[in-house]
Parts: sequence; structure tokens; C-alpha cells
Amino acid sequence: MEGLLTLVMAFPTVVFATLALVCLAYWGLVLLGVADLDVGGGGEHAALSSVEGVVGVAKAFAPGLAGGTVAAALAAVGLSRVPWTVTLTAFALAGFFGSAVTRIGLEPYLPGAVTAALALLAGGAAGLGAASVAARALRRLFVDGAVEQGGDSLVGRACRITIATDDGGGQARVDEVIVAVRAVAQRLEPGAEAVIVERGDDGVFVVEPLAVHLPDEATVFARLQAAADAAVAPTHPDALAARVPHKEPKS
Repeated sequence: MEGLLTLVMAFPTVVFATLALVCLAYWGLVLLGVADLDVGGGGEHAALSSVEGVVGVAKAFAPGLAGGTVAAALAAVGLSRVPWTVTLTAFALAGFFGSAVTRIGLEPYLPGAVTAALALLAGGAAGLGAASVAARALRRLFVDGAVEQGGDSLVGRACRITIATDDGGGQARVDEVIVAVRAVAQRLEPGAEAVIVERGDDGVFVVEPLAVHLPDEATVFARLQAAADAAVAPTHPDALAARVPHKEPKS
């Protein structure tokens, strides 16, 4: 028992173990009805923050990894297509077992720092693999179901980005519908306002920043001024006089 506790508390298994406990506690609350499986709510943002923390640890051991490379890798394995609460659970559990097995197998033969680094890589690879399998298996359940609720009728609607979106993919919320999106022009961060401009053949919606489709301040002011003038003009004395035909008095 003491050996198991030592293994769990060692780096990097402690990172995956902590994530796994958080995920299991969350699913326990879901089963009890205390929490909801809300892919756009606080659970997702907490999960996303945890994933970013793990990525940060990995980048600390591999400084050469660029943020774009990490994001591209996550998009390539399909992690942007289902809720992070699902993929994070698979990532944490598989990562824990992968790192634990690696430490057990290599610790007697290698220095502690080398063992920890290899265990981190093995755990990360196992976690990403499991998360990718879970994402691909459940993608139709979450993405296709959301598309069926809106379909082409969502084109032209405003949305809020829930997962960072670029040309590799992402997620957005339209009312209560979560859809898979991609941004061709620029990267959109969570919380950004966007508008759906088209639906691709693969069912993924293309979005652009909402600000691009909004008129500038000068245009808005000119329109408001024109509307105000149109509303005031009929009641202006000069306008009324111009509308009433002038009649010469009869002699």
C-alpha cells in the first residue's frame, strides 16, 4: 500500500491522478444530479483549464514545442469535436496508467529524472491516444446531434466561441446548441463573438469574427441621424408648409 501511495504521489503520475480524481468527482456529481453535462458551461471551462495546465507542464519539459504545434496536434486527434469533460476523463485515466506502468518498469534501471521524463511522455501519449479514441467514438453523438437541431438554418446566426477555433477546428455555442466550427481568417479565442457564414460538406460550420460584419461607428451614426431626420421631418413647420398646397384668397 505504501508503495502504491509513493507511486501515485510521484511525478508525473500525481498530475494524471489529480486530473482523474477531479473528473471522477465531476461524473459522480452528474450521476447524483448535482451537476449537468453542459458542454458549454463551467465544467467545460474547468476541464479546458486543466488540459492547458498539462500542456504547460509538457512544454516545460520540451521548450521547443510551439503553441501552434500543440494546438495542431490536439486538433489532429479530433479533441475539438466532443466536450472536454469527456476527452479529459479518458486522457487523465489513460495518462495515469501509462505513466505509472512506465515508472514501475524503468525506475529500477534509470535515474529518477530520466524515468520521470519518460513517464510523462508515455502518459501523455497514452492519454492523447485514449482521448482521441473517445472523441472519434462519440463525435457523432455530440456533433451530429447538434447539427440536426439547427442544420443550414444556423448559417447567418451569431455564436460564441467555447473552444479556441482556427482552421483546424473548434466549437461554438448558438443559443443552446453546440456545433463544430472552423475559422479560416484568424484564430478565435473562447468567449469571442462570431457569425456562421457557411456550412461545409463535412458538417463543420465556418465562422468569422462578428466585428467584421458590423458597420463602423460612422456608418451607425449616419443611419441613426437619417432615421431621426426622417422621424422629425413630417412634424417640422417648414415641412408641413411645403406639403400643404398654397391657395390664393378669393376676391
